[in-house]
Amino acid sequence: MTTDGLVRGCGRRKAGCAYLMTDLSPYGLPLSHFLFDPPKTPEELGVERSRIAHQGISMIERILEIETGTMSVFHAWDFIGAGSGPGPKNQGYWFVPDWIEEGLRYGWSTLIPSTADFSKLTVNTRVIAVHPHCKILNPVPYWENTVNRLTFCLSEDIMTHTAHRAELEQMAGGEWPTDYHCISHLWQAVDVGETSSSERHIRRLMPWGEYDAWRSPPDVLPVWELGVPMWRPISRIEVVQDPNTGRHEELAEKISKAQSAFVPEFVEE
Repeated sequence: MTTDGLVRGCGRRKAGCAYLMTDLSPYGLPLSHFLFDPPKTPEELGVERSRIAHQGISMIERILEIETGTMSVFHAWDFIGAGSGPGPKNQGYWFVPDWIEEGLRYGWSTLIPSTADFSKLTVNTRVIAVHPHCKILNPVPYWENTVNRLTFCLSEDIMTHTAHRAELEQMAGGEWPTDYHCISHLWQAVDVGETSSSERHIRRLMPWGEYDAWRSPPDVLPVWELGVPMWRPISRIEVVQDPNTGRHEELAEKISKAQSAFVPEFVEE
């Protein structure tokens, strides 16, 4: 199996390393099922942000109540690196849509360190994305100047959507929310890209291609806060082959011995 040398926003994948994969399928659930709309803070999901490393994966336990008592589940909190700056084709994901749009085309791939405790991974483990530019703390100008209502934003699959469904459908007058925004506004605060014929519409360039987005309203800059835009299940674990050292075989063996939920799959880059 091969990924044909895809260059993601974080660059090429590393030989001898393991990745948590979420695949695309025409028979799967829509994107809206996995989005937090509005975006959440870690604290709103029961996790102090101080427990989340600002690079890579943090395995954090959650106790679930079930019919027979309680169950311990570890989720993989994935801090999405924003890169060094919002350059035309920067390495990194300066904007949340950089990462989501990439996943919509190629699936999601998250590096998990070889030192991780793989025994904590189960079929119930979720990868929870955290991004430093996720919540807009000055949302009123974005409500007032909404230019695009993305399909998934009006979907009834979003469990937390009812809080602002009326605002999205009517888009007229009244008191706009001051303490939250629609997740589609993250596509309307992408202030780097190639301008089109529209005043705000741009084509955001990434190493893998481009996508549609919109600049912030005139004379408005977003005030960002760290937040959680999305969670996703783990489809499988991929280990990138390293023909020079063969260390991928040792890592795959370690993963297999630690847990039985996922059989590591070797891939070439």
